[in-house]
Amino acid sequence: MALIGIGRVRARLDKITEEMNDSVRRVFIDVQNRIIRASPVDSGEFRNRWIPVTFDQKVLGNTYELINTAPYANVIEYGGFTEKPETEMTIGGYSKQAPQGVVRVNLEWARQEIKKI
Repeated sequence: MALIGIGRVRARLDKITEEMNDSVRRVFIDVQNRIIRASPVDSGEFRNRWIPVTFDQKVLGNTYELINTAPYANVIEYGGFTEKPETEMTIGGYSKQAPQGVVRVNLEWARQEIKKI
């Protein structure tokens, strides 16, 4: 026996999925922009070396990556300017512009935004 109205149910589920994909996609774009804007600038190299990697237009269930190819990206995120921990640009081994890193703080923001969806 066929279920009456199953077509409407499927259409509504498709619409909900599309809306969720749009919401998650917006958060992904926002967090990507927040990470880039939070990147400390000396020469501009670090900020300019972010590369977004998108695997599919459908968002739910996919993994997205934002990669920074600067060789010192981990030092900016986790600290460790050990040769000269105190310079004009650093304090205690961390960038003065981003002492808590740029990725972790913004991923926490994104996690909170995703919870709202």
